[in-house]
Amino acid sequence: LDKTQWRSLDELFATQLGELRRLIDHAYRNVPFYRRKLDAAGVTSADVKTVDDLVKLPRMTRDEARDTLEERCSTVDPKPRVRKTTGGTTGQPLLFGYDIDSEYWRQAVKLRGYGWAGYRVGDRTLHYWGAPTRPLPPVKTRAKIFVDRLIKREHYMNCTLRSERDLLK
Repeated sequence: LDKTQWRSLDELFATQLGELRRLIDHAYRNVPFYRRKLDAAGVTSADVKTVDDLVKLPRMTRDEARDTLEERCSTVDPKPRVRKTTGGTTGQPLLFGYDIDSEYWRQAVKLRGYGWAGYRVGDRTLHYWGAPTRPLPPVKTRAKIFVDRLIKREHYMNCTLRSERDLLK
């Protein structure tokens, strides 16, 4: 990941396009929801030749995202093992999932980005983040999160609470 930040713009675009086409192929072959959407739109990965071609891909509505979780899951590995929800600011939290390797990738990308701002692993950090999911995860999971954040020296502050009293906590 550190090496990719030094690639030329052309190399980055080629990598992005290749990965995007690979993702579209995977989704078409292994995810019923996306196969149906792509067929209805008459789009294949071969139709995506540049980033500008992203507009050809069918859009998913929030209602579709809420109502089709299982149909949007891959039928082959890697399958979603991590489940999360959005904060629910629209009134209904949206449940989604991803595989554990994606979580490792997300963490690596986060650390690379923080590194650009001067952060190094072990530095204390304060994060303004969305409200915790409801219902709360099991006690064991919350304990693991607490210990993980303690070790990483990360403090999370709920950004949905914005009163002066809340911000002084």
